[in-house]
Amino acid sequence: MICSMVTGYYGLLVTVGLGMAWSAFAGPDPRGDASVAQADIVSLDANGKHGQLRIELTTASDYGFENTQILLDTDLDAKTGFAIGSLGADILVEGANIYAFDGQDTSAWSWNPIGTAQRRVDGATLMLTLDGQAIGSDRVALIARALADDYATPLDRAPDDAGLLVTIESVAEQTEATGDTDDPSRDITAVTAAQDGQAAVITVTTAEPFDFATTLIFFDTDDNAETGYQPSADPRFGFEFMLSGGTLARHHGADRAAWDWVSVGQSEQSIANQQMTARFNAALLDSTSPCVAVWNMSGDWQTLIDRAPDRGLYDLTLDPGQLDPVAPEPQIAPAAPKANRDLSARRRVAESESFYCYYGSGKVNALSHYDVVILHSPQMAVEDIAALKALGVVTIGYITVGEDDEKRVGDGTGPAGLASWYFDRNGDGEPDRNAIWNSWYANANDPNWRADRVQEAKRLVNEEGYDGIFLDTLDTAQLYPQTADGMVQLVADLREALPDSPIILNQGFKLFDRLAPMADGLMLESFTATFDFQSQQYMLNYASSLDAHTRNVNKNLQPVLETYPMPIFVLDYARADDREAIQTAADRAASFGYQFAAAPIYLDEVYVNDIVGEPDPKWLEMQATPESMSVVLAEPANGFPAGTKLVPSSCFAGYTVAAIVDGIEDRSDLHWTKAAWASSEDTGQTWLNMELPTPTAGGELVITWAVDSGETHVSRDYVVEVQRDGRWSAAASVNGDPQGPVSRHPLPDEPFDAIRIVQPDGGGSVQRPGLMWIGQIALDRA
Repeated sequence: MICSMVTGYYGLLVTVGLGMAWSAFAGPDPRGDASVAQADIVSLDANGKHGQLRIELTTASDYGFENTQILLDTDLDAKTGFAIGSLGADILVEGANIYAFDGQDTSAWSWNPIGTAQRRVDGATLMLTLDGQAIGSDRVALIARALADDYATPLDRAPDDAGLLVTIESVAEQTEATGDTDDPSRDITAVTAAQDGQAAVITVTTAEPFDFATTLIFFDTDDNAETGYQPSADPRFGFEFMLSGGTLARHHGADRAAWDWVSVGQSEQSIANQQMTARFNAALLDSTSPCVAVWNMSGDWQTLIDRAPDRGLYDLTLDPGQLDPVAPEPQIAPAAPKANRDLSARRRVAESESFYCYYGSGKVNALSHYDVVILHSPQMAVEDIAALKALGVVTIGYITVGEDDEKRVGDGTGPAGLASWYFDRNGDGEPDRNAIWNSWYANANDPNWRADRVQEAKRLVNEEGYDGIFLDTLDTAQLYPQTADGMVQLVADLREALPDSPIILNQGFKLFDRLAPMADGLMLESFTATFDFQSQQYMLNYASSLDAHTRNVNKNLQPVLETYPMPIFVLDYARADDREAIQTAADRAASFGYQFAAAPIYLDEVYVNDIVGEPDPKWLEMQATPESMSVVLAEPANGFPAGTKLVPSSCFAGYTVAAIVDGIEDRSDLHWTKAAWASSEDTGQTWLNMELPTPTAGGELVITWAVDSGETHVSRDYVVEVQRDGRWSAAASVNGDPQGPVSRHPLPDEPFDAIRIVQPDGGGSVQRPGLMWIGQIALDRA
């Protein structure tokens, strides 16, 4: 299969924005000029993009097109080929068959079969796709005609005079240009696709280091653009499979444009600087000759930045002799109806012992094994929701309460003449946008927004059939603190509108004491196990992240639960086959008394396993210690000699001290976990030690403070100390008068063997006083 050109007709002909190279010798074909009404040709269009000739012929009504012919003049010479009008036809397409003219003169009807075209009839429209190589010319003129049943009597022809001229662009090689995007980190420079035994191995290289978090690898497994997912960013293709975030998924959409995928397996992915390598079971593609395309999307997933190859697709030829067949997915029997299914939904949530969160479709049998399921419409069909309810499973429908998934006009009094509920904090006249999820922040203080959300919640319950609702994006009230009262009122409005429906909160810790009286449960995400988008790997949280979660629940959840007891649902992310990680996460959730579920990052699969969490008091304690978070330099870095040991008092969730000695000057493009180190927040005094392998003297300690969202976080109150003979003494101090983005502190001329920065409680930046937040630290002895 040659995948450098796409085969198959792929939908409505697009005539703008693609540099289409065709023109007609004559104008549009007139209506009503056929002797049989249904054979009246009303339009003939054609284009020759990407090495193919695509023809679309429409008649006045359903015709069937059994007696339709397309005649092509491939040398634009009326003296050769079969004479028709002003053309000399060298190629004939009849039905799906392609013929070459072999007559002795221009009047002889004599043709030799040379191949087939892809053919599709949709009512009154005929669509044909011919391989440009079969035509043998990159510039042709064509005429279409409809014949009577005897094939001798013409009923209509288009164009009436001359022909339709089409230029067929040549097929591009499977290559990828460099420098074809302004973002070098997303500029794909090379792609390889190969087989290594049972595995398919795809490598993607970019011009500069990239985290590949928004890289999509598509597979066309049937070499047919008429089937599979048809991306709106480039509708020329049809993809049956996609690899993203370490998950291989099959397209499962109700239509070709639907972004609905079902996981079929996992990929082992590794990233080294500017290259990502993905390995997965090649047999999962169910094809021995799939075609591959790699797309790098923008950070908000909305814009295609670069693709490879530039045109067409890459070939991946697989040896079936090296592939073991994929075992069929085991059939899961439905669970027995719940014994308490006659109780109210709110009562059943309170009594629940298991839950799951799934944003795909179907999987009713697997979901039936859980007491509570959080689902997403329109992916989940109404009949499947009803089937789960009949078994006594509590069904909870997703709704966003702090962000709007689309920009809407509403009453037109908001920014850009849109709905009144959008924020415009920066005053640019446009609604404030969450670039990651491409949604728009909504003001819960606005009664119009609250009314809209109540209406949507009632629709989910009354029309879709859900028992209750799951409230996402509550934490918008943290980004816009002035909306806290409005968010509380919104949840109160929902409770009043749906008094019998369970309400599950997603996060919303800061408001939990006020929301708890109206809620039936709360969900925590990535409590123990998570997915790292930078490395594209599932992982257990760092100890510092575990401790951050522990402090959060101890401060914001546990005191409230004593007055308003309710289930806490922990949703952690892990591979289905990583039983060790799932067991660890389940044990930690059980130690806090929380319900647990493990799922893939895109919530597109349902795990059913026998793992049961075992409580262990160790998980209730802090996991990180200064020693466990320390880093020893293997090589000299930032003026510190090899063997220097960096020891933090604490780390904010996701951070390590390794980032502050990497020597990278421009940190703007680094992932936040690599751009800085931050201490835990609001934990009192914090410090950072630099233990030297041998005593040194003099020089300066240079602190480059962290930058976040354009703001530099300079600590206002701290002391720089040095250690001699086991005793610490001050070398410099700052008290309310920070130096700026880079602070330089002279060190004593007497030898010392350690340096430390000590920050008292509340001594951080104005914006985040509980943090010590550093981008780089260096020992300058120049």
